[in-house]
Amino acid sequence: MMPLMKNLALQPHVISRYLTARRGFVKVVTGFSLLGIFLGVAALIVVMSVMAGFREELLNRILGMTGHINVNVQNMTIAEGKAARADLMADEGMTSVQMYTQAQGMVVRGGNASGILVRGIDPSFVRGQELLFDSIVAGDLHHLAKPNTVSIGDSLAKKLGVGVGDSVTLMSPRGTPTIAGFVPRMQRMEIAAIFDVGFTLYNNGWMLMSLETVGKFFGVGNKIGGFEIRVTTPDELLPFDEKIRAVTGENVFISGWNTVNKQFFEALQVEKVVMFIILSLVIVVAAFNIITGQTMLVGSKRGDIAIMRTMGAPRRKILGIFFWNGLLLGGVGTLAGIGAGLLISFNLQGIVAFLESVTGVSIFSGEAYYLTEIPVVIVWADIIRVSLMSMALTVLACLYPAWRAAKTDPVEVLRSL
Repeated sequence: MMPLMKNLALQPHVISRYLTARRGFVKVVTGFSLLGIFLGVAALIVVMSVMAGFREELLNRILGMTGHINVNVQNMTIAEGKAARADLMADEGMTSVQMYTQAQGMVVRGGNASGILVRGIDPSFVRGQELLFDSIVAGDLHHLAKPNTVSIGDSLAKKLGVGVGDSVTLMSPRGTPTIAGFVPRMQRMEIAAIFDVGFTLYNNGWMLMSLETVGKFFGVGNKIGGFEIRVTTPDELLPFDEKIRAVTGENVFISGWNTVNKQFFEALQVEKVVMFIILSLVIVVAAFNIITGQTMLVGSKRGDIAIMRTMGAPRRKILGIFFWNGLLLGGVGTLAGIGAGLLISFNLQGIVAFLESVTGVSIFSGEAYYLTEIPVVIVWADIIRVSLMSMALTVLACLYPAWRAAKTDPVEVLRSL
């Protein structure tokens, strides 16, 4: 009889009976603890996936337009730049080297005006910028080789109400002082191409044209501003420094993407950590509910515990029953939360679009968040981290009630019955 009762204490039906035989307030507390773990884990997975998506998308968009290494040069002509580009491209580690120059201006069409950043590029080398080349929605970037032609973003084109073949007026802050006052330099430009890189900062505020057109309009002649370089190892930029200086000379300023955008991506990382901590508090509260629910369950089952102890069940068996009872609650909540979090993450854009259509309120604004769609990237390391954290809190929450059940004195309980 004794061995039978020792084995009985860990039989699955004993644990399952205590899981399902809850009544009254104990059942309510258990339900809230299960719901809390479920919501906390699901919310953490969705938030971590969105934050990872933001970082990856912003990184890809920014680097896709500006490159991994930026080299500012002085007094280098377009011809010299082409020669330097050929020498740099001889390095197998450099996948693309684009000459550029830039200036600020204003584009006007009818009653609409917008400040822009004008970027001069080499139209014959646009294939080196895959993101830009693949994002053309109308026209052809190679047409920028024609004088007084430009390419603008999709958002700016909609704002100005123009398409390929239409003309806009470009104004330069440089102008001519006259008796009547300062007269800005103006030139009509034809739209040769429209791009949509999925990043509102570029779609709204960039205008592309050839290096020659920029030099002529803004008065910089045939000079270039520098190079944008893409490499095969963007996390290791230091080895390229010596090669670049050997080709361009020492009188250059070299900056990497990880220093130019350092504060921006550090802010994203801080926000991700803060959101993880805040949402983890939901699971912490749920863990406290597990402690409360399990403690109340132990109190309501004192008679059962006393009988099992009298019939020979050791303390560790009693501890195991209530420990696994609480752990199963946390495990079910965690697994359900993982499933719900992944389901929401994979369908987040559709959910947001549905809510926006129902409420008529813009939940995700590209103007505020730079991206045109909510980015989601499932990072399995984050999901494992969330799961382990949830289960660790559950284990800690189960220890005290299980220990209290194991410490129950059967003689004292049976005497009070």
